[in-house]
Order: sequence, then structure tokens, then C-alpha cells
Amino acid sequence: LVLVNQKKKNITYDGIFIVRFGNVIRMKLIQKLPNNQLHLTTVNKKYDPVEIDLDEVEDFQVLGRIVWVGTPF
Repeated sequence: LVLVNQKKKNITYDGIFIVRFGNVIRMKLIQKLPNNQLHLTTVNKKYDPVEIDLDEVEDFQVLGRIVWVGTPF
């Protein structure tokens, strides 16, 4: 269960966001790097970090910032 603020789509500071790559939606920890690049990681260490250049990437969209994560009982 995740609460997402869809008004916070600009990555002005590091945080956990919901992003779309093509038809896939993922939760990513995003760190903003110089030269309009992003460093994306996950909590699951089985997946390698990814760096993307916002000037060159196609079909990538930030859908919102995660503001709360919980689990139902």
C-alpha cells in the first residue's frame, strides 16, 4: 500500500518516486545528478542501479513522489 503525491513530479530533491518506463510502473529511489542525469536504485538489492540522461531518454515519466508506505494487517 503506497500513498503517492501526484502533484510532486519535479525532482528538485532526492526521494522515492513512482516512475514509468514504457508500459512498466516502478518505485525508485532517485538521486539527481549534474548535467540533467538521474541515478535510480531500488530497495531490493537484486536489481542494479541505473543512470539515465533526461536529455536522451525516451518514454520515461515521473508519476509522483511517495509520501507514505504501509502494509495492511
